[in-house]
Amino acid sequence: MTLAGTFLGPWYKWWYGVLNKRPNLTPLMKTGFDLSTAPFLHFTFLAFYVLIHEKKIIDYERGVENMIELIKLDLLLFLPICYSNFKFIPPGIWQTVYINAMYVLFVEPVCSMIINDNVQIFDFFFNLLPQPAFEKFIETIGIKPMLDLIIERTPGK
Repeated sequence: MTLAGTFLGPWYKWWYGVLNKRPNLTPLMKTGFDLSTAPFLHFTFLAFYVLIHEKKIIDYERGVENMIELIKLDLLLFLPICYSNFKFIPPGIWQTVYINAMYVLFVEPVCSMIINDNVQIFDFFFNLLPQPAFEKFIETIGIKPMLDLIIERTPGK
């Protein structure tokens, strides 16, 4: 995984330099722009990963399934990490160091389970939480129907 992800460090250094040159962008806007690059980054990473480890080109079906799960993971874990990066870390090399460190420590272990073990991200996190309390929480804030729809339409279900 490390070898397949080596392009991410230089990418983030360049990309954050581009975003930080625009003073009119708020941390939330920078986060949105950063997340908009996720499909490109995930596709590139998956293509290199499968090529290096399995010595073949990734097939379309596996690529789509993994991309959907990785984008869900970005929304759950990477979104707050990315926002805190733009909000609290001063522009420059430390933003790149922070984002790469947080990605390696928190996001990449779950990415590995998605890619190698076909873990479904919602199932993974739902199993970590106490079910009755979580069910009540998502009903209270009104997102249960939306989550049910996403889970229903997730490939592999």
